[in-house]
Amino acid sequence: MLKFIRHRPVGLESRRNRQGYTFLIHWIIGLVLFVLVPIFSSIGYAFSDVSLETGGISTKFTGLKYFKEILLEDPTYLNNVLSSLQQLVYTLPIILIISLQRINIHTHG
Repeated sequence: MLKFIRHRPVGLESRRNRQGYTFLIHWIIGLVLFVLVPIFSSIGYAFSDVSLETGGISTKFTGLKYFKEILLEDPTYLNNVLSSLQQLVYTLPIILIISLQRINIHTHG
């Protein structure tokens, strides 16, 4: 015999929870589509030989081949990385100081 379950009326807390999940699902979908999928695709491409063909993108797994090539065989790679880090160390504080001063002027001036 089937039992009939009485549904109690939806309370305010239940309605708020449902509204919260409705707002949250959009954020989760955006995170997956625009952050997680590109990150994992990039990681996959980093370990593959990627070529464009008429049917789309073709990938062939190569492992650490390109990483070994960059780190061990390319003589300019480490110099380029150090140069980029030096530029970051010099420019980032200047950008932050100017930005914070502009914020201070707009909020208090």
